[in-house]
Amino acid sequence: MSNPNIIKFSIPPDIYFKLMEEINKKNESHSNKLAGNIRRQENINQCIPFLENVIYDVLNKFPELVENTSKRFYQSISTRNLKNNEHTRTMCLDALWVNHQKQYEFNPLHHHDGLFSFILFMKIPYLMKELRDISPGTDSNLNSSGRLQFVYAGSSHPEKMYDMLNYDVDKNWEGTGLIFPSSFLHLVYPFYGEGVRITVSGNIYAMVNI
Repeated sequence: MSNPNIIKFSIPPDIYFKLMEEINKKNESHSNKLAGNIRRQENINQCIPFLENVIYDVLNKFPELVENTSKRFYQSISTRNLKNNEHTRTMCLDALWVNHQKQYEFNPLHHHDGLFSFILFMKIPYLMKELRDISPGTDSNLNSSGRLQFVYAGSSHPEKMYDMLNYDVDKNWEGTGLIFPSSFLHLVYPFYGEGVRITVSGNIYAMVNI
């Protein structure tokens, strides 16, 4: 199963290495603004100037998705007695952070602010098969160790109110990213074993110039 509103893309190598340089520094803590049960979560807004065009270039390839996702926001603006021709629509990357996730740490079910959010997979310290072999769910019929999971309304199954989409993100995902509507609920299950799972996340906001 897939969802056309979730876009997978490759991070340009030069951007990847620039991000890694900043990630390896000690940055300001961002934990009090995030849902993650992760000790080291840091603000890296200094990377916005060289990253934002990468994200916009991906979104520009999906104009219908951008329009549909933006529609609710601009309709809410209109309910405040503003006509469409009285403001211009722009987007802005205005929040960027890095998660250094160690074993047993996790991100609970949550959603983000803004129109779109993204996750960049910088360093994943395991292969999924190896991880599943050592996880406590090895004999379960739903071994979710290390899994990224999206939960969203509009199920294709009449008997269900929602769908779940799972991504078994491992070392093979390094250098890739996902963009998705910020309203999509998602979570990251804990992993087991040594190493640090490093991801960068950010939010794209709708800006209105009146």
